[in-house]
Amino acid sequence: MKTKLTGVTIRNLKPAKDGSRVNYFDTQHKSLCLRVGTRDKVWSYHYRFNGKLRSPALGKYAPGRVDHMDRAAAISAANLIDDQITQGVDPKHNSKPIKAKPTAKNPNTYSKRVDQFIKYYKTKKKAPKSKTIKETEAHLTGTHITSIKHSDVKKITRAQLVKLLEDMHETPIQANRLHASLSIFFRWCWDHEYVDVTPLLGLNKRFVEQPRKRYLTSDEIEKFWKGCKELSYPTGNIYLLALVTGQRPG
Repeated sequence: MKTKLTGVTIRNLKPAKDGSRVNYFDTQHKSLCLRVGTRDKVWSYHYRFNGKLRSPALGKYAPGRVDHMDRAAAISAANLIDDQITQGVDPKHNSKPIKAKPTAKNPNTYSKRVDQFIKYYKTKKKAPKSKTIKETEAHLTGTHITSIKHSDVKKITRAQLVKLLEDMHETPIQANRLHASLSIFFRWCWDHEYVDVTPLLGLNKRFVEQPRKRYLTSDEIEKFWKGCKELSYPTGNIYLLALVTGQRPG
């Protein structure tokens, strides 16, 4: 069976009704497979060498366990097998263990994941308005997040984020908007298995927003009306229309 193996999809995969194992092949990495049984979920890789079909196990999908292999690690192991086959080496008879090569730089930092998230946000099927995307990007890359910018997203704690938000007590509305953007971002990270838990799950907004009750006086309306008449077309007319309809321009 072929399916897009995202974090949420993998967690919800089940064996057949009779308890037999089901092979789920990743649509984005065709030879990568997750075998789902009643007791475990095991990554395997299917390939042919000298005409013979092989499907070695790569590791278990077991969140919380020391030997847990997530999708990113499984893809890395699969790529190593591809490299061996390209070099004419049968991975089955290769004595070296199949595991990902360590990287010098941490790819799981907050700033790198935010870059990925914004690209996803812009291209997903039901993408938000461009204004919403720009505002979300501004929230997630602003000066307030400097303290976590280079941190591993898996190691960012709830306490860190609470402090970050509460330090914005002078701009409570901005703090609440940042809270909303961070919640969406970490939910996306959890979905893609970049974090084990979403640190903001169930966290209430730090500040209560007071609705504005400011109205223009008759004198202010008169001055505004005269000012709009002095503006060139169509700017003046747009502001007058906003005034008489009560709509917010923007």
